[in-house]
Amino acid sequence: MNIITRLTKREKIILYSVVAVVAVSLIYSFAIEPLYRRWVRSNQDLSLAKIRLHKSLSVIANKEKTDAEYALYSERLMTAGSDEQEMTAILNTLEVIARSAGLKIINIKPKPAQDKQFYSRFIVDLETESDMRGLMKFIYDTRNSPLMLKVDRLSLNTKSSRDGLVIRASLTISKFSLK
Repeated sequence: MNIITRLTKREKIILYSVVAVVAVSLIYSFAIEPLYRRWVRSNQDLSLAKIRLHKSLSVIANKEKTDAEYALYSERLMTAGSDEQEMTAILNTLEVIARSAGLKIINIKPKPAQDKQFYSRFIVDLETESDMRGLMKFIYDTRNSPLMLKVDRLSLNTKSSRDGLVIRASLTISKFSLK
């Protein structure tokens, strides 16, 4: 106390100002700033929870539609029988689609089914010849077939013939089936 009494009025004002600035900065650093950050984080969490709630409510509102679509696709994706029967159905479908598209199948190689835990994947390699229109119709009809076939790979080569330009295509087609 003896030191403070010896200070001049100006020095006392400076000392009290410095003490006040230090006190305010400590209060701000250790009380106000952490509370503000917690408040901002809480608001962000609340906003995220609201978004999740709205998404969940929209999913619940569309439950019947989703169930109907699930039933449709699960019915299409279920295995009709053994792996051999499924592969036969795929090959028959591909031949029918190729015939309707005017596509000539040069080579067809079914590969063994890839069995996973909940599904099987059937793969067929095809080599074909046709014009561009026939190839495009074949790919379109394959993708829209009831078996839900998918063209995974497509490689094209051109070849000239008496009939004009012939496209030789090499395709990998697959199908997933639920077990």
